[in-house]
Amino acid sequence: MEINNCIICGKNSFETLLNSPKAMSSDMRILPLEINKEGCTYCGFVRSTSIDFLEGFYQNDYSLNNENLDPIQIYNGQKFQRSEIIFDWIMDFLSKDTAFMSSYESVIEIGCGSGNLLERFKSKKLFGIEPNKSSFEICSQKFPSKNIFFEELSENTKFDLIISVCVIEHTLNPLSFLEKCKNILADDGYIILILPIQDLKSYDPFFLDHLHHFSKNHIIKLLNSLNLHCVNSKLGYKCIEDQGVFFIKKTGQLITNNLD
Repeated sequence: MEINNCIICGKNSFETLLNSPKAMSSDMRILPLEINKEGCTYCGFVRSTSIDFLEGFYQNDYSLNNENLDPIQIYNGQKFQRSEIIFDWIMDFLSKDTAFMSSYESVIEIGCGSGNLLERFKSKKLFGIEPNKSSFEICSQKFPSKNIFFEELSENTKFDLIISVCVIEHTLNPLSFLEKCKNILADDGYIILILPIQDLKSYDPFFLDHLHHFSKNHIIKLLNSLNLHCVNSKLGYKCIEDQGVFFIKKTGQLITNNLD
């Protein structure tokens, strides 16, 4: 990866945190690939320094959620499908916005996998983006989909609800990713951003294909730089203990967080 300034604070002072000749990918495989991570000495943002493995990785090699399976998770002794937990997490907040709930129509999920979460938004205009070929073959049978990377999506169509679950940490440029989300978001719509958050206990930095590692303050600062407004956020939900959700609009009360 080309050496450049930190996307959070703009400084260019990094220290090596991890270097190993073998790596684990987020689909739980051990790979004979070198993993290198470095941290910003000013704001603590962590990033990968090598992306050579990425060519064809998500289209052909990535095995997470490329079957029509919805993992079962246990919470308080009860079984839940993972998509059910994430859907409830989202609706815990959205259901309070009665004006939005009564009017929104179009929903797009970026990196929709086999479509288990997206299809829970019933009676809406659903659209999925999924680069993995196996996952795309499944989700395309459920709703209109495209087998492309998000960067390739046209900005001509606007969506009322944009959902991104554990995607931004995989992107080459998180700022460009958020800006694209902003460009396809309807004026009164929401971006739902879910991702691993380093304020919580997490082994996320040990994943080869997670290129960026954020705290809550890092995400807030990125959103502020694009004039996007985080109107609510929550870290952890039920048995999802290492991720945070951010509800984002083009307008609204701006949350300001200081970076220590």
